[in-house]
Amino acid sequence: MIIKKTVSLLFLLAASILVSAATPISHWSMDYTGTVNPVVNDSAVGAGQGVLSGGLAVDASEDHLYFFPENGYVSGYDTPPASMFNEGFSGGEESFYAGYMQGQDGVLFFPQDGYGNEFDFADSFTIEGFFKTDGDQSQNGFQQILIQDEVGFSYNITLNEGGEGALMFAVNTIASGTGQITTVYAGGPGTANFADGSWHYFAARFDDRSDRFSLTVMKEDGSVYSATQALPGGSELLHEGAGNMLIGRENFTGGRNFNGFIDELRFSSGIVSDTQLMGAVPVSVSVIHPQDGQQNVVAQDAYLEWWGDDEVIASYDVYLGETQASMTKLGNVSESFYDALTSLEANKTYYWKVDGLDASGNVEVNGPVWSFNTRPAPQKVLEWKMDETSGQTVQDTSGNGNDGSFDGWSNPTWTTGFEGNCLEFNGGGSVVNQSPDNLPLAGEDSWTMNIFVYIDQPLEEETIIAGMGDQMFTSSENTEDPSADPNMFGSLRYIASFPWSGITMYGNRTDVESGENFTPGAWQMITATYDGWTNQCVLYRNGSELAAGQFDLNDASSEVKASTYQNIWSNTLNFVGKLDEFSIYDQKLSPAEVGGMSPWAYNPYPANGAEGVDIDAELSWNAGRDAVSHDVYWGTDPNNLTFQGNQSSTNYDPGELEFSKTYYWRVDQVDSMSNTLEGKVWSFSTVIPQCDPPLPGDADGNCYIDLNDLAIMSSNWLKCNLVPSEACP
Repeated sequence: MIIKKTVSLLFLLAASILVSAATPISHWSMDYTGTVNPVVNDSAVGAGQGVLSGGLAVDASEDHLYFFPENGYVSGYDTPPASMFNEGFSGGEESFYAGYMQGQDGVLFFPQDGYGNEFDFADSFTIEGFFKTDGDQSQNGFQQILIQDEVGFSYNITLNEGGEGALMFAVNTIASGTGQITTVYAGGPGTANFADGSWHYFAARFDDRSDRFSLTVMKEDGSVYSATQALPGGSELLHEGAGNMLIGRENFTGGRNFNGFIDELRFSSGIVSDTQLMGAVPVSVSVIHPQDGQQNVVAQDAYLEWWGDDEVIASYDVYLGETQASMTKLGNVSESFYDALTSLEANKTYYWKVDGLDASGNVEVNGPVWSFNTRPAPQKVLEWKMDETSGQTVQDTSGNGNDGSFDGWSNPTWTTGFEGNCLEFNGGGSVVNQSPDNLPLAGEDSWTMNIFVYIDQPLEEETIIAGMGDQMFTSSENTEDPSADPNMFGSLRYIASFPWSGITMYGNRTDVESGENFTPGAWQMITATYDGWTNQCVLYRNGSELAAGQFDLNDASSEVKASTYQNIWSNTLNFVGKLDEFSIYDQKLSPAEVGGMSPWAYNPYPANGAEGVDIDAELSWNAGRDAVSHDVYWGTDPNNLTFQGNQSSTNYDPGELEFSKTYYWRVDQVDSMSNTLEGKVWSFSTVIPQCDPPLPGDADGNCYIDLNDLAIMSSNWLKCNLVPSEACP
């Protein structure tokens, strides 16, 4: 099935998701206890994470369900058929009939504030359950099966979200201080209707090791649908408070009420393998990358990745072809990953599959056929080199005739730029084309914007630098604050700088915020890319990734600007500084292609700002596009780095480093004419040693006991730390 969401390039997944041990910590059969509360008992004996913050004096293995108001729980005598269960499991005697709550206040809930917030998982987890709607509910809006926390959830599972009849597994993530919802869904129009009035089983799994999560759904007839997803790069699950987990609706007053039956919910810490699930799901393989039907796959970067059950599958036969009938075997691999794709062509459709083999070489799983399309060769649709010396027109050298004209109350001036000439802006002017041709302005279009920026002073106000779309929101119906009009969200594509987010790809409520500011007194290349199929936007500086995000864009109006002076904020200033070499491509460039445009060294290792780096780390980087050699600088003071020499290699060994220390380094690029381009100062911090387990008597925490510990203990001997302090003698 097609899942139009982001995919991250992960080469480190050496083992399947389905290998980590799992422990059931809660199993709710939905059989009514016959008491006021709790209404459903927990039959699992695993203690999970224990009582983390609960106020009830109960054993850590007890996770019972309550209903409010009292006496409101309604049992259903419709339970899943035995054929849907693996051996050892059943549907019990009753189910929870959530449909009875339609139009009424009340909710079935797990009181995390009482038992503890142990379902806000810190590591890998698996959620399983069964559901059945009252007749066909696919046209009746979103219906909540469960939400982990009524206040700020880590995950939820919802029917009809992601498409009519689809089931969605959503996780709340955070990256660089910015939160967003990442989803994976199965079924939907043209694929499968899970709101059709029959029983369905689901297994939602999150693997913390690989930051991937999956959803498997089995219909009552035995057909299985699955989907997988990766968290956006640099993000992690968001952990919130200890609000109640709600089952069958989103809130007490009935939001997203599930109209039907819910049964046999089970939560496990760790990943439950296919053979150990409650549902009788056949052992299978699931696509990871490219997703089935994925567009814009860069041919030279393509790789194949999938999930399989290591308890059953020992190796995989991998097949690929330009048609299903012409697929040929590429090889047999023991890992669920294949990257020896050397002959893919641009702008073509490819089909592939993997068969799972047991230890004897017999085919255990005959995998489904998936497909993907490689990306067409990127084309420049706008190129303002800004090399003119006079006049008020900037020529478009892309061949599309998208010349720009000066606009505003104070025109920019021509001056020396990064390459040739450039334009210097003083806060009152702009370069505009209000009717450009062939720009990627549709919401589903992919694109890349690239520009060179120079500032003398920090940008302390909201500043729009360059991009596409009408910053005045001329089609908005909200005249007081067009930016607040939901119809306009995602209608812009602008490289910008904001005081609260630094360098930003601004799209109006669909932004990628880097948290890093422009550097005064130096040229820098800023790049923003967007993939209209995966909805992934990546922001770069000098070829190195700054930040990434995932969001939908809406169509943008046909307009392109550099240093726009038309702003939605009254306190926004026009850009003050120099701009050069502004270009727009009709495809998302790959990280390697973005790096190939950078004249600076990029992609440092260790990454800029990295923490916990080994003391024997060796430095490396990618060379700038014109570099023939590199001047390396190194030290512990960013303002006083020591020259280490000139070298042709892109690796440098600084020797053994010290623990718990921050180091700074810089790589300048030297071209064939001996011109030197100064690089950015990077930094990283080495690992902080920790004693595991802690040593009693180790007062200074250095993991061994000496006279210094005795001195610390002696100095504290007569100190009293009682609260209140009046209790001290």
